[in-house]
Amino acid sequence: MKIQSILFAVLLSLLPAAVKAQSTSSVPFMPQISSVTDDMIQTQEEGTVFKRKFGFGGQFTYNWVPEFWLHIAVKGAHDVSDSSFGGRFIYRTKNADVTFKLMYWKINQPSGIWLGINHDWADAEWTEFDNLQFLYGEIAVTWNTKLVSLFNGRSNLFFIYGFGIGGGTVMGDVYTTPAYGCTADNYKDPQPTGSPSACTYTPASSEREKEDIPRAMGALEAFIGLRLDLMDMLSLKGELGIFLPGFLQASLAVEFYF
Repeated sequence: MKIQSILFAVLLSLLPAAVKAQSTSSVPFMPQISSVTDDMIQTQEEGTVFKRKFGFGGQFTYNWVPEFWLHIAVKGAHDVSDSSFGGRFIYRTKNADVTFKLMYWKINQPSGIWLGINHDWADAEWTEFDNLQFLYGEIAVTWNTKLVSLFNGRSNLFFIYGFGIGGGTVMGDVYTTPAYGCTADNYKDPQPTGSPSACTYTPASSEREKEDIPRAMGALEAFIGLRLDLMDMLSLKGELGIFLPGFLQASLAVEFYF
């Protein structure tokens, strides 16, 4: 009984100290209320979209290669312009987005006289592009720099920049037929054999050949643009960039976050 009385007295003496310690400290795995409040205030000031870690969306891209650009490597060239579209899955952090894209590109390259830079005009060929397509995947990293808050802080505008790398498969075929009498002055107006044009080709020629083209092609992209967060769960992105092997691009993307 004496030992029990001593233990009981010790417990009574320790109880006030334990209560005091508990009141001035927090449970290890539970943050103090003030720290949670501070984090929430900081979040409201900086925008809450970065808390949405995952998202998905769609992208539309206009692709263009001006003729003068192609003349770097091609003597006989034409403007090429077309569009591509696809889907994207995004992992967003506070300062950067990591985007996984799957894109489909219908390459409407015009048929005509195409000639490499190291060839003479006597080697000119009528070139037909039959249903050329490019299906590719890409991983892109986009850095976000906040510019301004809009609509009383409900929306935020960001400057964005980044790069992407990937690859895919080329579908479709390319056919060539010898052309005659073509020069730098008339190659844009070829006519079938028998016409008064000086640049001619024979559509049903036995010399028409199917060319070997690479079925796998890499993709490398660099871009800048703007991002507008309309609300916590919705972002719009506009981008301008260059897409190797040589296309200029303008893209618009819509992204939803959860």
